[in-house]
Amino acid sequence: MASLILHPANVAWHPDKVDDLYGVLQSSGLAGERLPEQFGQGLLAGEHFLSLITFLGCAPAIQLAPDDNEPDREFCAIRVQLKTGAPEFMMAPNYSQPRCPHCRSVVEVDSKSISAEVLTVCERCNTETPVHALNWRKTAGYARCFVEITGVYPQEAIPT
Repeated sequence: MASLILHPANVAWHPDKVDDLYGVLQSSGLAGERLPEQFGQGLLAGEHFLSLITFLGCAPAIQLAPDDNEPDREFCAIRVQLKTGAPEFMMAPNYSQPRCPHCRSVVEVDSKSISAEVLTVCERCNTETPVHALNWRKTAGYARCFVEITGVYPQEAIPT
């Protein structure tokens, strides 16, 4: 499943309630109505979704809502995840190997042992960097609040 993971620049920020952030997402037009019950918590893409997320490439196939004729087809759903306590690390199922923030080389990271406290060493520049400070290219982040947009490949989408 493809996902675009967004989080605030201030990793400690979070809304008091998930519904508060859902309201902001709806008022911006990024998000619309609640998901049908069988799909769990979250929102459908809103009326301004396609102007707030820019898609790259010739013809990206974006499914904005579930299709009754193709119930297994992936579609855009917007879900908020709040973490309690300290900021946490979260990555999309289709995460990209991160890049060193100093020399931009790919840094090999074992996804099974990732935590915010893990330090990585870039093989090219020998810089030691906490895993949360690597450039995950919009497929992971470190925060207390995340907005996950499913059905979107992060390499093909840019929030505007």
